Amino acid sequence: MARDSDRLTDLAGTHGGLLTTSEIEKCGFTRSWVSRQVALGLWQRVHRGVYATFPQPLTWEQRACGALMLVGKQAALSMWSAGFLHGLTREEPRTIEVTVPHRLRVEPSAGLVVHRVRRRFAMTGNPRRTTLLDTTLDLVDVARDASTVLDVITQALWKGAKPTALLAAAAGRRYLANRALLRTLLAEYVEGVESELERQFLTNVVRAHGLPEPILQARTKIRGHWVRSDCWFERYGLRVELDGELAHPGRANEADVLRDNDMLVSRGDITLRYRWWHALLGACVSTAQLAAGLRRGGCEDEPQPCGEKCTAPAEFRKLIAKDGARVA
Repeated sequence: MARDSDRLTDLAGTHGGLLTTSEIEKCGFTRSWVSRQVALGLWQRVHRGVYATFPQPLTWEQRACGALMLVGKQAALSMWSAGFLHGLTREEPRTIEVTVPHRLRVEPSAGLVVHRVRRRFAMTGNPRRTTLLDTTLDLVDVARDASTVLDVITQALWKGAKPTALLAAAAGRRYLANRALLRTLLAEYVEGVESELERQFLTNVVRAHGLPEPILQARTKIRGHWVRSDCWFERYGLRVELDGELAHPGRANEADVLRDNDMLVSRGDITLRYRWWHALLGACVSTAQLAAGLRRGGCEDEPQPCGEKCTAPAEFRKLIAKDGARVA
């Protein structure tokens, strides 16, 4: 069979300068010829049967493409590799991860991690990857801490994942680590929206640290309109607003700012704003700030430790010391 250099070049150009042994042979070149290119330092072996037609280091995208060429069309980039392509993380993963049907056997290769699953999985994009929905749940499943789960879900919602679809897909998986946390973080999109974040705040911040109980969903009339506050510490002139929107940038909108200012100028009440992170992962830090705010209003209570590693009392004292106030 005659060698077709033009065809070889065109094929390599379609996937980032990479070629499989099969493609090379269809262009009339032998495996021994390929070995000589590698020996001369003109080409490099990426995986068994996959070659780069250049000597320079591969980019992350080329490594991902090479992995897909090795595992075949039934596979897709997955886990953190898919997460990177979907924008769930900004860091290029050191290893390339792919998911393949359970029946498919793939020979181990350096820099490649293969996940074999029995369930069906959809693929999207170029290079092929698991869908945003599946990728999000996969990363929730392997997350080692609550902070990672929160980051993944927040980014997924920003990228267009639908909360109801995530919850439905999660319910369809027989095994899913961090399922309870997933449901908690997405509770705002189902019945009991306000009560769940409110419960987490009251449990992890207020009650776990022995702070005074607030009035919940307090209604106040200002400028002829009724204004509602999530938590109101009436005696100490302090209000708390809880924003459960994971997919929003965490800044108060124009109406929120006006409401906070009205409370300050009309009643002298200051407003603190907290989100999911503050009620879950940063509960002790939030407690110190809340307690310092209550102290400004005359509260003599100090936060009690919620556990052996609680930082709330120490952080509270730092805040009070900076404020120049006396702590007993």
